[in-house]
Amino acid sequence: MFQELAEAAPDIAVDKIDVADSEALFEHYGLRIPVLQRPDGEELGWPFTAPELAQFVLSRPHAHR
Repeated sequence: MFQELAEAAPDIAVDKIDVADSEALFEHYGLRIPVLQRPDGEELGWPFTAPELAQFVLSRPHAHR
């Protein structure tokens, strides 16, 4: 998935969080893993296609680091 994300938006910073490290996060996201969350709080959970990923990533302005 990170390959697709890098191709869709190479200039966007990504923070990877392993939900397995948190029981609360694992319970919250469960079968939707992997889940992407934009700075505006919107989420895209699995399953998603490459075009859906690109639309999600590119649909809102992002804060650059």
